[in-house]
Amino acid sequence: MAPESLQSDPLLPSIQEISWAVSVLSDTVNLSRALPFISPSLKSLEIIVSSYNSTDDDNICQFFDTLAGLAELDLETFKLERFDLEAPVLRHLSSFLTHHRNIKSLAISSYSYFQPRSTQPLLFSNLPNGVQDLKVNVEFYANSDYTALVQAISQRLPSLRAFSSVLISLGSWDLASFADLSPFLQFSNLEELTLWVSKEIYFNKRDIYTLGRALPKMARLNLRRHYTLLPALGMPASSLIDLAKSLPNLQFLCIHITYIDIPLPTSSTNDETHINPFNPATLRLLDVGDSSLTEEEVPCIAGLLGMLCLHPLFEIQYSEMNNDGFGSADAWEKAEALVKATRVRCLNHDHVPSDIRKDSAQSLLLEELPTLVAPRRFKNEPLLPNVQTISWTAVTDIAYLPRVLPFISPSLKFLTLYVIGKVSEQNGDAVRQCFDGLTVFPKLDLESFKLNRPGMGARFMEQLLPFLEHQQDLKVLEISSEPFLDPGYGNSTLGWNSMTGAKSKL
Repeated sequence: MAPESLQSDPLLPSIQEISWAVSVLSDTVNLSRALPFISPSLKSLEIIVSSYNSTDDDNICQFFDTLAGLAELDLETFKLERFDLEAPVLRHLSSFLTHHRNIKSLAISSYSYFQPRSTQPLLFSNLPNGVQDLKVNVEFYANSDYTALVQAISQRLPSLRAFSSVLISLGSWDLASFADLSPFLQFSNLEELTLWVSKEIYFNKRDIYTLGRALPKMARLNLRRHYTLLPALGMPASSLIDLAKSLPNLQFLCIHITYIDIPLPTSSTNDETHINPFNPATLRLLDVGDSSLTEEEVPCIAGLLGMLCLHPLFEIQYSEMNNDGFGSADAWEKAEALVKATRVRCLNHDHVPSDIRKDSAQSLLLEELPTLVAPRRFKNEPLLPNVQTISWTAVTDIAYLPRVLPFISPSLKFLTLYVIGKVSEQNGDAVRQCFDGLTVFPKLDLESFKLNRPGMGARFMEQLLPFLEHQQDLKVLEISSEPFLDPGYGNSTLGWNSMTGAKSKL
């Protein structure tokens, strides 16, 4: 059969992305109504079929056959969401995939397969070889089924970079150890691995080093339990040291910390105890789920994370499900605050790599640091010459405002100052010093400036306006106060009119 052609005059000739949802029972005939919108420019297509009536299969199959025959269509992303995938649908889907070999991102989501032992091999054997990002469920009855299916995917997709899968056991066997994850070690180019499993899987030091040798490019390691979505990768706190050595480029890690095994080494010239941190520009988010943490353990875990996790915007994500006294979100929140305090205070220490100051740091978050002291600078050079975003979210005393100046650089585009301390006669000079320093800073062209402080009066506004009048490229301006702006600031609002393009929020 000769390939069909797209409409000579599609309704949306420049469309690049379509998401088409069918949610009404027996309404899948409406899938064909998406065809007039499809043009040669289309690169991303998402089909969502929420109904689960098997009589809809004919309409779905016909839609896939039509897409398969469109010669000019060259998709790069395809996503299918269907309650269940029965054999006829999978056969026609597989045929469609054989006609679209340039797909780079493929997601096939369903609650279950029909006859998984026969349909899954058919689907996996027809995956486009160039897929780099894959999301697909894997169902199995035994270890042999599971291993064969994952190996089939690895052999078909040698360049796979991101793999996300719900692993579902339909029999008595299920994953229970690191050894059961060995089929995934064949994906040598893998950078992101997201798996949903039914049991927690524990890693020891040997497992971590094996993982690092097999998947050296790993940037996101995300193992979660079915239904609860809590971390399924279990290990003691000290194993984070091994992870930093084996997978230094991790950007996201989901982990259940089984216990805080301390004391831990802090610094040493001995190679056996020296702590190698994650690369400064990488580990941004650590998801600890419902890991237990007591108040007594907070300084210990914060000290360890402060040495390992050097990203300027490092965060800890935690679940409030575990708030029973053995561990709580409050304790993890305190640990995160201590890590951030350590981060700023260590910016000028020798053991922190220089590229966190000179090359990598593009964002800086300061929070709850009333004792912040600006580090020494050589010939007044910016401490972070490539910083683009500075957010100081808890300025507890107006007198501390000038301490942000050493972090300012010509590359800065977004500046946020949230002042929670009150203005007094004693600290009024600090306000002038801060904004005078910003005003005279050479080549500072902000795109966004946000300021919140209690009770802005005429004096404060007079000190602020000269700085704002120099920011001609400002696009976002938010000035707010608690309570509202004092009514005595007179005609100072005339200064806003001199900033073309700014969207103000007063």
